[in-house]
Amino acid sequence: VLDINTRLTGEIRRDSFAALCKHYQKCHEYARLADNTRRDYDKWIARFCSVYGAEPVAGADREFVLGVRDHYQDTPRAADYAIQVLSILFAYALDRPSVYGLQTNPARNVGRLFKSDGYKQWPEDVIETFRATAYPELRWIFEGALHLGQRPGDMVRLTWQQFDGSGFTMRQQKTGSTLYIPCHSTLATMLARMPKRHLILFTTANGRPWTTNWLSRECGKFSQGCVMHGLRKNAASRLAEAGCSEAEIMSITGHKTSSEIRRYTAAANQKRLAQSAVEKMR
Repeated sequence: VLDINTRLTGEIRRDSFAALCKHYQKCHEYARLADNTRRDYDKWIARFCSVYGAEPVAGADREFVLGVRDHYQDTPRAADYAIQVLSILFAYALDRPSVYGLQTNPARNVGRLFKSDGYKQWPEDVIETFRATAYPELRWIFEGALHLGQRPGDMVRLTWQQFDGSGFTMRQQKTGSTLYIPCHSTLATMLARMPKRHLILFTTANGRPWTTNWLSRECGKFSQGCVMHGLRKNAASRLAEAGCSEAEIMSITGHKTSSEIRRYTAAANQKRLAQSAVEKMR
């Protein structure tokens, strides 16, 4: 069993954690990750190397993984992310048994500490209040997120060049998927009235591109606890209520599986059926 308190000393062995981390960071799978994901992974990889980099990978077992998770239990999100990165490293090692000697992935299916229902969908009254109180630059990117259904990280990077007058061509930062999203007439009207202050489409009041952190802070002043990412749920829900199929919704949001989208279509179907049922009683 590896000790979480082990420190990296002496020569690095080819079957060690340090070697595993180094080789993983040179592999094809790592190279294909989004820049932000690589940066997040690198923070944990550096931490793993400094703590137990000299130890053999084959010495890692379930008890060790749970020890890592519990070491960070005061920050549940961080604990879960640490296990996620460990699992990815172990999966890489598992495909190379002659080097690392690992027979199973001890980080696979480890229970999460952080429990969440995900990002909250914005209530309609909060949307209307936001529109009435937020300043123009913040309202513009809000409307863009609501109509395009994209993550904040993709919205702050969107350029005028990606807009052809009818829709946007964008590459999602998280998934790497390239999407073409037609522009809703309401959004097109707004874009036609917006000043072009920068190559980046949405800017702050001083003409600079938004950062996700600054956008989050400014949004929080008017959103009554809702976050910009939650507008993806509003977009998906509106598409479902308009009668769009799961595949049609996924073509806009970029989701890879229909499991999350199914919640919106099921809710929309229930609403339509309930309305139909009441109409029949009149």
